[in-house]
Amino acid sequence: MAGADTVVCGEKTMIELSMSTALQTSRHDTALYEALVAFCSDGPTAIRRGKMFGCPALYVGCKLALCVYEDRIGMRVPEAVATRAKLAKRAGAFTPYGKNPMREWIAVTAAEDLAEFQDLIEAALRFAEQSDGTG
Repeated sequence: MAGADTVVCGEKTMIELSMSTALQTSRHDTALYEALVAFCSDGPTAIRRGKMFGCPALYVGCKLALCVYEDRIGMRVPEAVATRAKLAKRAGAFTPYGKNPMREWIAVTAAEDLAEFQDLIEAALRFAEQSDGTG
């Protein structure tokens, strides 16, 4: 039975989903993740922490929006946004663990200032919010 702070997605709770991965998160930049959490917490969209692909992640409801893979931020955005960001050389394909590129996913390397990618981060949060269906 899910507690008050547990989001149920399908048959599994988010706690079960995040615990089901056998991958370790030690290879992922925890400082970048904490900076991303702080950056997103200032906005109007309610986010919550979780894991996906073995990476520390941010969700909107049951939908994954952003994650930190090694030293990059993976973002799920509409395909048109992903295409424009890649063509403008602002982002690359998100290929965690050598997987094939996914059409709605991009990756950015945020060396110093997350504000440089604010539009992409906001697009990822909006995309997750619009496709969540839990609210």
